[in-house]
Amino acid sequence: MRHLPFKYQVALGPAIVIATLAGLIWFTLAQFDELKRQNEIIRQWARVTDRMHLAISAGYQLREISRGLMAKNPDRTELQFNYLEQSRIFTDNVLYPECFDRLPAELRKIIDATEPKLRFRDDLSPREVITNLDHLLPKLEGLYDNWWIQKRAAYITYYDDVQETNSRYLSIALTVLAVCLALASVFTIWTLRSTNGRLKKLASQTQAVSEGSVTTLTAPVVCVDEIDNVTASVSRMTQRLLQVVAVEKVLQGVENERRRIAMDMHDQVLAELTSVTRQLDSLQQQDTNSQLRAQLGQVREDLLRSIQTIRDVIDDLHPHVLDMLGLSAAISALTERACKGNNCPSCYLSIDDAMDSRFNAYTRIMLYRIVQEVVSNLIRHAHCTQYEIRLHQQDSQLHLVIEDNGKGFDPTHHSSGHGLINISERARAIGAKIQWKPSRFNSGNCFELTLELSA
Repeated sequence: MRHLPFKYQVALGPAIVIATLAGLIWFTLAQFDELKRQNEIIRQWARVTDRMHLAISAGYQLREISRGLMAKNPDRTELQFNYLEQSRIFTDNVLYPECFDRLPAELRKIIDATEPKLRFRDDLSPREVITNLDHLLPKLEGLYDNWWIQKRAAYITYYDDVQETNSRYLSIALTVLAVCLALASVFTIWTLRSTNGRLKKLASQTQAVSEGSVTTLTAPVVCVDEIDNVTASVSRMTQRLLQVVAVEKVLQGVENERRRIAMDMHDQVLAELTSVTRQLDSLQQQDTNSQLRAQLGQVREDLLRSIQTIRDVIDDLHPHVLDMLGLSAAISALTERACKGNNCPSCYLSIDDAMDSRFNAYTRIMLYRIVQEVVSNLIRHAHCTQYEIRLHQQDSQLHLVIEDNGKGFDPTHHSSGHGLINISERARAIGAKIQWKPSRFNSGNCFELTLELSA
């Protein structure tokens, strides 16, 4: 069964908790909207009852003022101003939209017919005003009492709903929060166990690789997340490491075998041939026959050439000068030995002697073999008249550069050659990078090797 991708495992728990909390927030807003609606109803009842109370009070004031106007009160002007003020208060409140819209249709008709008669004017009839108010005010008072009862009922309903809503909301909110905590805990534990198990497996595999055992390292068939990608990358790295290590072991074995054969040839074959040479010298000195002495001398010359050839073979198998004098002397001896003849190209060497201290024996012999292979190829195939070998350190890198003025070649078309393969494998074995570029001469190639030096 395919596991859930890592990013979904991490996001699933928070996403569910966030969705649950979002639902709780929506429910809270809905409850608040309902309470706000009920509160607005209470406020409306408070406004209409207050307005109606003011209208009724203004109506009684108008009736009292009208009686004063009928009694020929000397303060008639003051009474008229008071009447004008109270009539406006009565009109503004009784015709207030929220109040007027709640009135019964019959009472609205009465108010529409009565209100113009109550307005102040020069020909105002106090008696008519009193008659109209006596007819209207009882109806308004009855309506006001009815509205007051509805207001009280709305208050009671509102407070009951608030208590019920608060109790219900509190229980639901606590339940949702408890569910969120439970879900968060469950998904956190599930994610930790799943991820921790996979990471432990990856860690054990990488530890096994570091300890030299790679039998437990397996790459996932299908990569579904970052951990699978890391596992697959570690698996590929392990395979490449095995290849590099295998090549390194093979090259080390080859060099060890070369060293053994060179030592055997030096200690046995050369010793025996040197002994034969001495015996020939002794016979040549003892024999008085000139013809035989000449033949012995020719044999001795042939034997010395064979000894020199064997010495060259021994040097090719394992250069002893590399062990005794270092890389710079070994490369110098290599270039001298490689050039034998009149058409030999000239060579320029620029090698930092202090570089030997930065290498171990394996890296030193690999660098020597690379130089040997490149020099052998350019002498045999490049037809150059000069070439340069530069070995120096730049920052934290070793740079080996070999370039010539020969006819050059395209490395991409000769990548399958044994010489280039040997160079690439030896460079990979020591962790170096190589590249072929055009030479700074008018023709030829430039071989460049770059190796990171350890601190």
